[in-house]
Amino acid sequence: SAWVANYPEGVGRYDLETGDFLGSIPASTEICLAMDQGFASLWVGDCVNNTIVRVNAATGEVAARIALPFDELPNESSVAAGEGGVWVLSKRTYPYPDLVRIDPATNEVAETFPAPSEATAVRAGEGALWVTLEAETLYDCAADAGTTGGVWQNDLRYDDVRVEQRSG
Repeated sequence: SAWVANYPEGVGRYDLETGDFLGSIPASTEICLAMDQGFASLWVGDCVNNTIVRVNAATGEVAARIALPFDELPNESSVAAGEGGVWVLSKRTYPYPDLVRIDPATNEVAETFPAPSEATAVRAGEGALWVTLEAETLYDCAADAGTTGGVWQNDLRYDDVRVEQRSG
């Protein structure tokens, strides 16, 4: 299936072969995160209800609505499915936004980490978790975060790589 956020309401589902509209999955009228597919599901950020909606990719049925441990999702961010979980950033709070890992086996928030201060979006793949920042810096958060709380930082402005230690 092809999935389209906020059209007509919630998430629209289309047949890849014919382009026919198959129906919509109710979420809210404000899907604010780029969706991702993984763990046999589509993962959708619902900013009105501050939840992640898990949709069974085969049936289009809502499998779970997962409450998040922070007050607000950021507009124009993303959900990342892969590398051991489903990952979501909170709206920026002082001093750092939160990065949460949802366990797809339990549909519960399993861990929370401090994300880089300018974090705006997250994606998973190639053995790592990738966080986009407003600045010209790229962070590979999964390289060490699971064991020591370190964050690999590749700063494109200065062509250097270093590990920044933060406690979670």
